Amino acid sequence: MLNLSFFCAAVAAVTLEFGCSHSVSPTNGQKNLNLTTIEKRVVSASGSFALDLFGKVAEQVRGKNFFMSPLSVSMALAMTLNGASGQTYDDMQKTLGLEGLSNDEINQSYRNLVSLFGGLDPDVKFSIANSIWYRNTFAVADEFLTVNKDYFDAAVKPLDFNDPGAADVINAWISDKTNKKIPKVLEPPIDPAVVMYLISALYFNGTWQYTFDKDQTKPLPFYLADGSTKDAQMMVVRETLRYFSNSDLSVVELPYGKGDYSMLILLPNTTSSLDNLTGTLTSGTYETILDGLHEADVQVTMPKFTVRYDTLLNDPLISLGMGIAFDGKADFSRMKTADCHDTLSISRVIHSTYIDVNEEGTEAAAVTVVEMVLITGGEGPEIGPILFKVDRPFAFLIKENHENTIMFMGAITEPSVQVSN
Repeated sequence: MLNLSFFCAAVAAVTLEFGCSHSVSPTNGQKNLNLTTIEKRVVSASGSFALDLFGKVAEQVRGKNFFMSPLSVSMALAMTLNGASGQTYDDMQKTLGLEGLSNDEINQSYRNLVSLFGGLDPDVKFSIANSIWYRNTFAVADEFLTVNKDYFDAAVKPLDFNDPGAADVINAWISDKTNKKIPKVLEPPIDPAVVMYLISALYFNGTWQYTFDKDQTKPLPFYLADGSTKDAQMMVVRETLRYFSNSDLSVVELPYGKGDYSMLILLPNTTSSLDNLTGTLTSGTYETILDGLHEADVQVTMPKFTVRYDTLLNDPLISLGMGIAFDGKADFSRMKTADCHDTLSISRVIHSTYIDVNEEGTEAAAVTVVEMVLITGGEGPEIGPILFKVDRPFAFLIKENHENTIMFMGAITEPSVQVSN
C-alpha cells in the first residue's frame, strides 16, 4: 500500500510566502515576482490554509495514502466566496485566512498571482483552469458570473443538468484541463437538487534539473511503518543540492527546469515517524526548513511512484471553521437573483488528484469541484556526500521558488502504483 499525502496549495495565486529571505539563489530564467503588500498577504494566507488543510486530511486518513492540492481547493472556494454573504462569507474568509481583506482585494490578488505563475519557467508546464457550470433553469446572478470570469478567468457554461450526458460534458472539460490524468469526477445522473458546480483544475509537468539515471534504478528495501519491508524501484542521483536536517527530520530540495519550481522531500528521522511529521507540519516548521536549507553534496536514493486519489473535503473544511456553508443556514444570496428565495448551500467539495514521479521528473494534476444545491423546506554544510536514503515513509512537496508557494504536498508510506480512495 502506497501512502501518499501530497497536497497542492495552488489556487489562482495562492502562494505561500514567508519573506524574501527564503528565496533561492537566482538561476537562468527566473523572474522577480514584485508582489504588492496585499498580494503577499494573500500568498501567506493561502500557505497557512494549505498546511491547515493538509493536517486535517492527514488526521482523517492516517495510515492511508492521500495526495491533494490545496491551491486547487483554495481557488474553487475563492470563486464560491464571491457568492457568499453575511456569516457564511465571514467564516469562509476566515477559513481561507483572508480576514481583513476586501472582496475586491482578494479577487485582484488572485488574478495577478495566477497571471504571474503562468510563465515562470519555459521548461515546466503549469496551468490553472477554472469553470462554473450551472443548471440552465437556475436564476444565477449575472454579477456573480461576471466577477468570476473577470478575476478567475472562469469559463461560464449553462447546461441542462437533466440531460443524462450532462455529467460527461463536465468530466470531459476536467479531463482536457488535466491532460487526461483525471478523466472522471462526476457520476451521472446529476442530482435534481444540484444547481451549480464551481471547478478549479490544475496541471503540472516538470523535468528534474538533475535527472536520475534510469540505469541505476533498481529494487531496494523500503521500510514500512509496521516494521516490515517491501521492495521499491529506487532511483539514485548525486548532486550539489539544498539540504536541511535537525533532530526530527532531513530535507532535500530537487529543482525542476530552470529552478523556478522544486520538490522538497521531508524524511522523518528513524526515531520519529510520518504521523509525527504530518501532525506537526506548520507554517513555522516550513519557515524553519526554508531558513535552514543550504547547499551540500547529497546522494539521493528515493522511490518512483504513481498515485491517484479521490476524496470529499467536507469534514476537513467544516473542522477548519466553514461548517455554515454546508447547512441550511448558509447565505449564498450573491450567487442568485433577488427573486430566487430558495436557500443555497455547498453539498460536496470533491477533490481528485494524480501524481507520477520518475527518473525524468514529475507530472501532477488536481481538480476541486464545489457542488451547490438548493435547499427547499540548522547546521553548516556537511562534508559530502550526504547519503539521503529515502527508504522509509516520508513526506514531500512541490513549490514555486520565488515566494515559496506550495503547489503540491504528500506523504509516502509504501511506494507502489496505487489507486487510493
